[in-house]
Amino acid sequence: MDGETATGTGSWEDCMLAPVDRLRLERADSPTPGLVEGTEPGAGQRSAMFVQAQSFEDLTSEAEEEVQRSAAEENPEGPDEGEYKVLAGEKTTEEQQNHDFSSDSRTKEEDVSSEAWRSHKKHVFVLSEAGKPIYTRYGTEEALSSTMGVMMALVSFVEAEKNIIRSIHADGCKVVFLTKSPLVLVGVSRTAQSDKELLRELQYIYYQIVSLLTLTQLNHIFQNKQNYDLRRLLAGSEYLTDNLLHRLERDPGLLLSAVTCLPLASCSRDVVSSSLQAAKAK
Repeated sequence: MDGETATGTGSWEDCMLAPVDRLRLERADSPTPGLVEGTEPGAGQRSAMFVQAQSFEDLTSEAEEEVQRSAAEENPEGPDEGEYKVLAGEKTTEEQQNHDFSSDSRTKEEDVSSEAWRSHKKHVFVLSEAGKPIYTRYGTEEALSSTMGVMMALVSFVEAEKNIIRSIHADGCKVVFLTKSPLVLVGVSRTAQSDKELLRELQYIYYQIVSLLTLTQLNHIFQNKQNYDLRRLLAGSEYLTDNLLHRLERDPGLLLSAVTCLPLASCSRDVVSSSLQAAKAK
């Protein structure tokens, strides 16, 4: 028996599995007290295996609550009158923009034969030299294709006589023409604006179209195909022209080629003034 035991011990020492009794004895002598027999270190010890940590939401919620408490201590009466005015002003601006967009969508759906369409004080039309409609402020281009054809016929008739049509005055109405090959722009107004002011508005619209397409591309398109429908390239940009016309009605500085005056805080104005005076002294 002693020989067999020695042989078993020698075989275990030669990298074979240890006997169960020897394994239990070694685990019982483990330096970690309280270890359950036959378990791995750390098993059954919850405090040793898991660490309780706060989530990101818990941390941020505590920080937000602290900020709110400090803000309430600094201003116990709530937002002041200035903050209410700012909020009210932002809401008013947003409502005005929504109102403008909704009114623009309604005017685009107007019947061109209705009295409401005729009652507008100012109309703007853009067409190609082939008579193709490109833009109209009120109504749809398809419904006004025949009207724009008549406008192009007037321009062509006058040009055939080696002359240029600039404006027509009749029954308190002004019709101003601006020919910028390959485009023709027409403004019809019942306002007190002069021909020169209406002509400048048409120039702004022309520059708006050129800024979207570039003059080189515009000329290249109509050189290859004179009856090209330019609305394909300008689709979705009508609101830019609409907003430009609204701006021209509200800001006279654009028509006068003047600089728009903006409010400036007195402290900032003093800094600018002192800087200019210091630069002048040098």
